[in-house]
Amino acid sequence: MDSKVEVKADFIIDQCKRRGVTLLKECYTEPLDFITICNEKGDMAAVSKNNITYEPAMYVPEWSEKIKNWAEAEGFDQEKIDKQNLIRHVDCLEVIDYLCS
Repeated sequence: MDSKVEVKADFIIDQCKRRGVTLLKECYTEPLDFITICNEKGDMAAVSKNNITYEPAMYVPEWSEKIKNWAEAEGFDQEKIDKQNLIRHVDCLEVIDYLCS
């Protein structure tokens, strides 16, 4: 496991713990080194050497109109809404805020 990945993931986990949020962590080495971090709601962050992505768990495979409207209100572009993809590329501080909200 790449130490940069571990350091970023551990920082996120530690900062969330300070806010009272417990996260689950899973490590992967294929197809590249990355760590997934999930909160109790099921929101997920994937931490790799060069990126952090965040995906909220508030939608199910087939989106309801409520979720589509929420995504639009949150500022996601129509292409992402049509593809039902709310993955965001974020930095460490943003993902901490998202996972702790």
